[in-house]
Amino acid sequence: MGKTAKIKELIRYEKPIEVVKLTNEKYRVGFCSRCGACCKTINMDTKGSEAAIEWLKLHGVKVTILGGIKTDPREEANEFTLSISLPCQCTELALDEEQKCICQVYEDRPIICKYYPKQYAGFQTCTYMFLNTEELNKFAADYTEYWRSTHGKEKTIKITN
Repeated sequence: MGKTAKIKELIRYEKPIEVVKLTNEKYRVGFCSRCGACCKTINMDTKGSEAAIEWLKLHGVKVTILGGIKTDPREEANEFTLSISLPCQCTELALDEEQKCICQVYEDRPIICKYYPKQYAGFQTCTYMFLNTEELNKFAADYTEYWRSTHGKEKTIKITN
C-alpha cells in the first residue's frame, strides 16, 4: 500500500490516532495494530565505522546510516551514526484472546519501547507512518475536513512529544 493510500485509510480510522513528534521535522502518525513486529527486533542508534557496517551486514543485521560519513583526514575518526535492527524476541510479549500481541509490562516498559518505532522499519504489518511537517499539516487538514463532512463535528489531532 502506498503512502497516499495509507493516509486516506488513516483519515477514516474511527479510533484515536497517535501523533508523536520525533524531531523538529518528523512525526510518527497512526495507531498500534498490535502486530508485535517491533517487539521481535531491537533497534538502536550508535556510533559506527565502515568496519562495523561490514561486520554487521555480514551477520545479517539491517543497518541504516544516519548522517554523513566523515572523510576529512583531519577529523579524529571516520565515525557516523548507525541505526541497527537486531532480531530478538521480547520475553514480555504475549497474545491476548484475539491473538493480538500484548506487552505484559506495558506500564513499566523501558523507554526505548515507549518511543519505538522512530522511523520506518520495513514491517509490513506496522500501521504507523512517518511524516514531515508539511505532510502532517496536509494530513491534519484532510482529517479535520473528513470528520466535519462525515460526522458533522470537528475531530482534532493531539501531538505528543
